[in-house]
Amino acid sequence: MNNNKTSPRLCGALGGLLLAAALPAQGYEMADLGHATVDIDLQALMGAFHSDRGYATGAAEARRYRWQEGVLTLGAELNPKQGGLYGRVSSVGTATWGDGDAAGFTSGSERKLELEDAFLGYRSESLGDSGSPWRLDVSAGRQPITLGDGFLVAGDGTSLGDALARILHQA
Repeated sequence: MNNNKTSPRLCGALGGLLLAAALPAQGYEMADLGHATVDIDLQALMGAFHSDRGYATGAAEARRYRWQEGVLTLGAELNPKQGGLYGRVSSVGTATWGDGDAAGFTSGSERKLELEDAFLGYRSESLGDSGSPWRLDVSAGRQPITLGDGFLVAGDGTSLGDALARILHQA
């Protein structure tokens, strides 16, 4: 049996299975403090890829590429049940393994771990009398700010890896 024909199918099936298993990500309530809850969330995604051709030089080259990509996010959040102190801290890690992608953007040795969110805030229940619609919400730190629906302005960026940067640096 030719392993070159079965390995890509197996890698694709495994990657698809892992992706499908990780899609319904949600937070888990770690503790109920009475006035607030502490939630944690963990999400892990991985994909395995294969190509019989490389495209790094602009023209298709007959070379086999096998690589894997993964991302891991971990966060903790303090959520008040009404007004009060709130906050979040989270990190995201990304990595590639193997030969690097067929386009030559990644080398297969990229590893990165960064702080994603780290903020603390205070939200009042209401200002003045209890029937007042005014509320105060003050927060500081690294946090997401979304303009519009996030389609173009706050959408996900492309991670090109470090191989392209090395090529441009050498030129």
